[in-house]
Parts: sequence; C-alpha cells; structure tokens
Amino acid sequence: MRRVPVLAPVLLVLLGCTALIPAHVTIEPKVNLAKKTLLVVPFSDSQHAYFDSRDGTDLAQLVIREVRQGAPKAKVVELDELRRLYGGQDLGSLGWQTVGEALGADYVLVGRINSFALRDPRAPNFLLGNIVLELKVVSVADGSVVLSPLPSETTYRWSESGDADIGTPEFDTTPDRVRQGTLEEAAQRIGDYLCPREVTQAEASRRKHPGGQMLAP
Repeated sequence: MRRVPVLAPVLLVLLGCTALIPAHVTIEPKVNLAKKTLLVVPFSDSQHAYFDSRDGTDLAQLVIREVRQGAPKAKVVELDELRRLYGGQDLGSLGWQTVGEALGADYVLVGRINSFALRDPRAPNFLLGNIVLELKVVSVADGSVVLSPLPSETTYRWSESGDADIGTPEFDTTPDRVRQGTLEEAAQRIGDYLCPREVTQAEASRRKHPGGQMLAP
C-alpha cells in the first residue's frame, strides 16, 4: 500500500491559520518615557480646580495605571505626593516647571475636562459617554510644552454596545458603568501618546489620535 504524505496538508492548514491571524502594528509614543519620571496632575474641569474634580482625579489615576502597564521602565509620581506638597494651592499659578522639579519629575501631564456627558443627545433614554479633553505634556528641564495634541480639544466616546456612535438603552447599563468606561477609554487613548502599543491594524485605525505637535525632543 502506498503511503500518503500528511505533511503537506498539515502545512497548508497551518498556513491557512496564519493567514487568519490579524496583522499587528506598533503605535509608537509621542513622548518617550523610558527611564523618565512623569507627574500626572489631576484634570481640572469647568467648575473644579485640580484635586477638586472627582472625574479629573479618577482620570489621572487611570492614566497612571496605563503608563505603569505600558511603559514599565518609567516612574510615575504618586498623586498623594503631589497632594501632600501642594494640596489646596493653585497649581497653575505655581508653574508646572516648579511643581515638577519639587517632585523629581522629568515631564508633567496636565489637562482639563471641558465637558463630560453620559446621555446620547439624540436619544435621552440611551446612555453614551462623551468626554472632551484638553491636555499637554510639559518638560520640567526648560518649561517647554513637548506635546500639545492638535486640535487642542479631543473627544472620546464610549458605549456598552462597543459602537462609540450608538448609545445603549438605559435598562441595559447604568450611568456609573458608562462613566467608568468613558474614563477608561480616555485614559487608554492618552496612554497611546506615552506608551508603545502592539495592536491590530483595525484597532490602530480606531485609536488613531489627532496629530501631536512636538515642540522639543
């Protein structure tokens, strides 16, 4: 009896499986934090200064988590350290270079929440997270802005359905869930500026940021 080789079919199957694996790309960070120290200041909003905004403080904590996971060689200043030194003071008037130097940081990330809504404006019974942010990264060495995203305002949306343009019926989710999901989405996308990412091409397209203006190396 003639033996039928099985190697070729196995190789074809393996090659077929390989072809089905999505191609991955690397999203390079706009600011290289390797072996650098970053201070993330709690975001302010239209009614609250730094540390007074619950949303802004929670967003800062989520950004810190993203940086620790995505850029493990970087050091991140604890928010408690910033609060201990400058709690109750007007951080903006002190100057980010001064604040960063006092905490041993190389870069300071500072931002503002311009608006944060949890309902779809087209359908009030549907929950859809929509947060509009401004942010910049300041070099402590000379006080220059090393990253200022263009346009200055960036909008992030989040829906339980996974479609950022379609709200979720309120009986299928909760405002707290939408709030948390929206803040996590924004933190993840801010992390893309600071941490290298290995993602599929489709995910890279979805997470494409507006251009960043690099004013210093």
